[in-house]
Amino acid sequence: MQLYIPQCPKCLSRLERNGETLTCSDCGEIYTIDKNIILFLNSITLPEEFKSSQNFFNNLAEAYDNSIVSIVESMGCKWRSYTEALEKMINKTNNRVILDIGCGTGFPAVSFLPKSVTYLGLDFSHEMLKYARNIISQDINATFFNINAENIPLENDSIDVCMSLFSLNSFREPERIVEKVSHLVRRKGSVIISIPVAGEKRQNSDINRPIREEALDAIFFPLVHANWEVSYFQCGSVRIYNFIKT
Repeated sequence: MQLYIPQCPKCLSRLERNGETLTCSDCGEIYTIDKNIILFLNSITLPEEFKSSQNFFNNLAEAYDNSIVSIVESMGCKWRSYTEALEKMINKTNNRVILDIGCGTGFPAVSFLPKSVTYLGLDFSHEMLKYARNIISQDINATFFNINAENIPLENDSIDVCMSLFSLNSFREPERIVEKVSHLVRRKGSVIISIPVAGEKRQNSDINRPIREEALDAIFFPLVHANWEVSYFQCGSVRIYNFIKT
């Protein structure tokens, strides 16, 4: 797999590779590479309020795949229906460079990827990323960023497809992530987001905390206000959005 070299998350300057490290050409910060996982969080301090969530997902890594299946089905959506809808959306995209925000272990999205893509998996859990790296096809160029979503180290107009699958609902300020994503995606690119929509019972876990219906307009304002084309698939309390940049 060929390493995709992003920007420096601290100063947004070019990074240069030197063996198993990346060095910023401007600020001089050095980031370690662990077999296609760029360990940005070794040099960037994670905000204190994120650390408990990071520990939660590190501990969940081994059981994550089974957990996400159980969570989707507990929300009234058959796993097969969820994955078929997701695969259909991914197959319709101009999928050359894909950014997966909060990718976790990469499950189930990486199983749908064509071999021609460059896949960028971003997660603040190093344990999750190690699982993702090990299950992804060796035919796909995959690079993983161990960093929080508030510091995505990529240039505007550099991504063809951005995914956030059961991750947007775990962010403290999801509207800030959506705003950033709206600039990262190229024209005619797409944003695919699966989220649990709040029903009668509100869950507290980071992985299945639902977003209330009335909050969705504010979260997706950067996309809707810019007149992106939007459609969605509803299955129980699970919703998969597909935004296309016009």
